[in-house]
Amino acid sequence: MRRRSIQVFVLGAASLLACAFGCVKKDSPAAGGANAPPINAALSAADVNAYFVIPNLDRLIEHIVAAAQEFEPGSGGAAEWKADLGMLLGGVDLSLVAVDRPIAGFVFAPRAQPQEESGGGMAPDLALIMPARDAKELEASLAESCEHYRVEDGLGFVGTTAPALERALALGSAYRDVIAAHPWRHDLHVQLNVDGLHAAYGAMVGGALHGFGQMVKQQVLHAPQPPAQAELTGAIIEMELRGLLGIFNQLRSADFGMTIGREHWQGEYDVKAKPGTVLADLMATPPQNRNAPRDAISPGATMSYYLRFDPAAWARAWRVLIEEAKGVPELQTIASDVDRICEEWIGIYTGEYLGSFGLGVDSPSELRGAYSVSNEAAAVSLMDSMTALLAPESAIGKMYAAMGMPLTMRVDKDVRKLEGTAVHRMTSEYGSLASLPEVQRKMIEKFPKIFEFSVRNGWFLTASEPAALDAMVVGAGSPRGDAMGGLASAKAFGSDLDLYLDFHFAGFLGWVSSWVSAAVGAEIGTLMGPGEPAVWGARIADGGMRGQARVPLRPFIDFKKAVEASQAAARERWREREEGKPVPAVGK
Repeated sequence: MRRRSIQVFVLGAASLLACAFGCVKKDSPAAGGANAPPINAALSAADVNAYFVIPNLDRLIEHIVAAAQEFEPGSGGAAEWKADLGMLLGGVDLSLVAVDRPIAGFVFAPRAQPQEESGGGMAPDLALIMPARDAKELEASLAESCEHYRVEDGLGFVGTTAPALERALALGSAYRDVIAAHPWRHDLHVQLNVDGLHAAYGAMVGGALHGFGQMVKQQVLHAPQPPAQAELTGAIIEMELRGLLGIFNQLRSADFGMTIGREHWQGEYDVKAKPGTVLADLMATPPQNRNAPRDAISPGATMSYYLRFDPAAWARAWRVLIEEAKGVPELQTIASDVDRICEEWIGIYTGEYLGSFGLGVDSPSELRGAYSVSNEAAAVSLMDSMTALLAPESAIGKMYAAMGMPLTMRVDKDVRKLEGTAVHRMTSEYGSLASLPEVQRKMIEKFPKIFEFSVRNGWFLTASEPAALDAMVVGAGSPRGDAMGGLASAKAFGSDLDLYLDFHFAGFLGWVSSWVSAAVGAEIGTLMGPGEPAVWGARIADGGMRGQARVPLRPFIDFKKAVEASQAAARERWREREEGKPVPAVGK
């Protein structure tokens, strides 16, 4: 049972990641069903706030079983998974459902319910429409498991209430003419009418997030850390939760599609923001120029990225976010200082940003970054502003000291020259970190303390390794066009998108393991190997974002095996120690 639970958890987590990262293919404006305007239009009149479609049940089950077998050979077969999925759908016997037409589920807009139903509250009506393999057999099965059902014209209708059933029956023609006829591309499709969901549940979701934030905040306040750090951490957590609610409030619609493969989860989505919102500004159409320098991406880094954006729209969005931060009492003392620095950045950004971040397990992390700028001198002087912002006597400097992380920064100008370009250096020095938890102290110790930076041909360049900065400076002075070559996502989805992300789960999971023990992290990292990255590519335009992603299965399988191997080795060392035998160190 435990092994099956682990399978389901890992499959579910990875599937959610695929959905979270996924987008519509660049060569398919209305691709796949991730974006299905005719269906959305047909259902909007029926007050459908959300729906899902399983185009082919047997294909979905086949893919789930194949992926599960990769995790645990000999795990449950198709019949077992189909029974589990049927239970999730309300106890429906899915063996009686035809596989040549889709199963569709609907969340209707809530209706006012009689007092005897729900205390006079508002609740959603849920419904399923499924094609019958044998109408009489399906009807007999539904009679045993469902209260509100009907089978007619070869379709089974199930509702959570009698009105829900009636609303589902009213969609029979839309199912036949639109949903069943649509060329679905994925194993699962989900569409959210966020406007409708927010109108129905926005207050409830906001209250739940606030309550959760307060609970987490109390846990943080009672954790073993300096009080000032606890208060600030709690404030940041609460602000992040408010930000999540803000994103929900500002979305208009979201369409998702996902396919589960033996080696990859592939996802697509199309999200649209409400006009005039911060989110719409963040997804404004960016300038279509690309001039990124070579060597800003570190090969094999844990995370590598590229972003092309509209600097004017982002400036508007940032000013709104800063004003919101000023409303958080714990952040009021620093918000104005941060605002001032951000205004300097906003004034010189021109719309491109790329870089990479390598998380070190038994060595320091490595960072690279490149920002397109309109004023090179202002970009350099901004580093002086940063050191003043974080000086020990500043509000932020005092906050760092109160959090147990006393920090001093300095900038050394013109430490060397390369091809006539000045190279500068920023150094960070921490005082005693003894009051911090061990895990946090180790993370800070691995973070680079010295960065070199330079500007050339409209690019602000920075790196934690001098050799990396040298390559970036040389790259910024030579013909461009191959900067995207270091991104697996650009190779996968083409080089004309606005947003790319490569993420190595293998490196990340090894790094997380190192929080427990650097030796264990190194051991697991060695057992896993470099692995294939998850890749994400998206186009940003007119207040919307669409693209696609691919999440590899192998890193999760290798991590499971590596953890099991590490645990087995630890048990063997413990046994040998009990027997008085010499025991080698972990990782030896």
